[in-house]
Amino acid sequence: MHYSLICYDLPDSSEKRKRLRESHIKYLNGFKKLILFAGPIMDEENNVLGSLIVIKFSNKDEVDDFSKNDPYFLGGLFKKVLINKFKKVF
Repeated sequence: MHYSLICYDLPDSSEKRKRLRESHIKYLNGFKKLILFAGPIMDEENNVLGSLIVIKFSNKDEVDDFSKNDPYFLGGLFKKVLINKFKKVF
């Protein structure tokens, strides 16, 4: 089953995001075969608002573990993380 993680950054956190980015990318690389797609969520002016990841796991507990061990989460970047099942149609 695929799951979507929509992660919203805290306000004024662009420097924190930049500082944590390398370790976040390294963490994601460890799950490369499970990730359908991932990237930043941006506003009309290309300011980063958060992250979107769609990943395959067997259950929500595995997704929760993945999310809570992401360096962005551990570094206190996110104000909110939404996890839902995701059905790929196209």
